[in-house]
Amino acid sequence: MRQEKRSYTHTQVYDTMVYIADDGKEFVHKSDCIQYELDKAREEAKGKIITCDELEGKPNIDGGEYVEHHGYTWVFVRNEEDAEMLNRMFLLDYDDFSCHIGQWVCVEESEDSSWLSNIENGIKYAKELLDKLGYNVEITRKDEQV
Repeated sequence: MRQEKRSYTHTQVYDTMVYIADDGKEFVHKSDCIQYELDKAREEAKGKIITCDELEGKPNIDGGEYVEHHGYTWVFVRNEEDAEMLNRMFLLDYDDFSCHIGQWVCVEESEDSSWLSNIENGIKYAKELLDKLGYNVEITRKDEQV
């Protein structure tokens, strides 16, 4: 008896979904493609967008629930260009940023989505809360703004 090693070529066609980033880079997993695009947008925004690093991880004071494992980033929206950059950085998918231009916004980021609230809502909530507790509160911007 003898033994021989033989090779056979067997071809099968498999359909797989490929996710393609805006720059053409391909990914097998959608989540990897999304993370790549987010990382790229955030790197591109460094030095262009105004953030408050001292408030990183701190939520807005608008009465919303604080979730420990969510990310919180404060950004000053100067114009439409900042708004578009913010959309790409956090996958916000907002069409109209006009109510946020000229204001600080807090972007809350969970594992699969992001949303924002502006500081004016936080100030309004704080004033209402403190008023009901018997306090007079006046909050004004400092002269040295962004």
